[in-house]
Amino acid sequence: LLLYGFGVAIFKQGVPGADLRHAEDMRLARGFAKKLAGPAVEKRISLAAEIGLRHCGDYERAMLELGDVVGAGLHVSEAVPCVFGLVMSTNGHPLETIFSAVNIGNDTDTVAAMAGYIVGALNGAPAYDSYYYDTIEAANHFDLRSLAHEMAACAARN
Repeated sequence: LLLYGFGVAIFKQGVPGADLRHAEDMRLARGFAKKLAGPAVEKRISLAAEIGLRHCGDYERAMLELGDVVGAGLHVSEAVPCVFGLVMSTNGHPLETIFSAVNIGNDTDTVAAMAGYIVGALNGAPAYDSYYYDTIEAANHFDLRSLAHEMAACAARN
C-alpha cells in the first residue's frame, strides 16, 4: 500500500489534472507503475515480510536472511522489500529497525532512510529519546525540531 501510494504521488505529479478517484486515471496510474523493469516489487515485499515475520523479535537473524534472499542493494526490487522485512522483524520498533537497516550491508543509507521514515511515521517523535535529536542537531549544525515543525506546517497547508 505504501509503495502504491508513492506511485500515485509520482503519477499525479507527471500527469497534470489526473484525479485518481476516477477509474480511468487509476487504471493509467497502475499501468504506469508496471512499466518499470525488474522483478515484481509487490511479490518481493511479500517475501520480505514473510521473512521478517518469521524472525520477529530476532532482527539479527532477519538481517542475515533478508540480505541473502531479498538483498539490500540500491535497486527498488531490493531496497524497498528489504525495508518492509526489517520493519516486520522488529515489530516496528524504531531504533531496532534503524539499527538493523544500517547494519544489513550494501545500500545501507537508502535502506536506513526509508526504514526510518516508516517507523518514524508509525511511532511518532516521542518514540525517540531526546539524546538522538540533540546528537543529530549537534553533528549537522541545524535545528531538526524546528525543521520538522516547519515541514509539518507546510504539509498541513497543502
